[in-house]
Amino acid sequence: MRATSWIFLYRFAALIALSTSVVLLLDYYAPVAPFCAEASGCAEVRASPLASLWGTVPLPVVGVLIFAFAFGVSMSANRKLVKLVLPSLSVVIACAGLGFFLAQLIWIGRFCVFCLVVDGASIALGISGLSLRRHGFFEKDTPRGPRDSLIDVDLSTIAPPANSVPGIWQDDSRLYEPPNPLVKPLPKAPLELTWLTWLTLASLSLLAPLGHVWLVSSSELPAEVESLYLPGQMNVVEFFDFECPHCQSLYPVLEEAKSSVEGHVNLMRRYVPFQRHPKARAASILAICAGEQGQEEAAVQRLFTGADFSESALLKVANSLTLDQGALQLCQTSERPVQRLAADRVLFDATKPVGLPTTYIGADVLRGSQSVATLQAALVQAKNGEGRRGFPALLYWALVSVSALSLGFFGRIRAVVKKVS
Repeated sequence: MRATSWIFLYRFAALIALSTSVVLLLDYYAPVAPFCAEASGCAEVRASPLASLWGTVPLPVVGVLIFAFAFGVSMSANRKLVKLVLPSLSVVIACAGLGFFLAQLIWIGRFCVFCLVVDGASIALGISGLSLRRHGFFEKDTPRGPRDSLIDVDLSTIAPPANSVPGIWQDDSRLYEPPNPLVKPLPKAPLELTWLTWLTLASLSLLAPLGHVWLVSSSELPAEVESLYLPGQMNVVEFFDFECPHCQSLYPVLEEAKSSVEGHVNLMRRYVPFQRHPKARAASILAICAGEQGQEEAAVQRLFTGADFSESALLKVANSLTLDQGALQLCQTSERPVQRLAADRVLFDATKPVGLPTTYIGADVLRGSQSVATLQAALVQAKNGEGRRGFPALLYWALVSVSALSLGFFGRIRAVVKKVS
């Protein structure tokens, strides 16, 4: 392979790793992970010590910086800098990628799909970086043998036309043993893109994940949720966990939005306490049992306001409500709330969730904390029978892929024209 092919592979691997690191970064910092499901291997890796350096710096932040730097070095016009930094950096990145792959395999026992993409791209980047050191960083640095030097020569200028046959070297040569072999000229156009094309592809690799978050609706309104809606009302279905901090921040905002819209809001709460939030399960059971006596909303309000889900705090909430305490205790020890929680979890899983809170308002699917204005707009649309439909994810990424391929195709044509001219 020529130097231009290796540098192409190096930059391509760097951009793949950079874009995927941005995806992971969005999953780490968004209120709800837009790409990884709650129960996926990605979520498990994100919750492990492997997710950060020294417990403070999230690994995707490091990935974005390292791969952006690696790509920038390859684009530098300073030849000494490229030759000095690129090989060592490639080895470090490749070793880190292999190490993180083994850590997922041996330590965690599950794989993050996006992490595997970064690890694979890191190894490819390392291989291409070492190959550049061996074969030459730039096209004119690529070692040539005697035969290569002849191959680059226009044979028509050497062999007399009468003695030449296209593709065959007719003259006797000290470099070739008879019979003279077919001459295979080097490719006229090496695999390379213009500097502007690479810069545009780098921008696309950074912006495409952000565009997914801004434009793509990860799922349409599930039929399981729509079956709960009452005709002609502002229907709201909220999946939440009492100990989830984003669920706690959403509660007062949703209440304010409800009170600012005229008309009845048919709010249906669905309890999804995660295993890592054991106290949320007891709080959910209390709210469900209070609901049997018509006090569900009052219980939810007190639980969210206090944000204390200890046993003593739950008892205080129960005593503050106008409930039949005997019936409440019987309900809490029965199978009814357990069955309700199981049914809510089945419904939640059927919606192909990515995290909590997830709120369905009419045709809108809102994930994570929201502003009052956003919730108000969704409620008004639900009241008018309207709703937002997000850009289909498959179509979005198909357009991104076509854009990248088109940029590469026209960038290569420009590079060839520039070289010829």
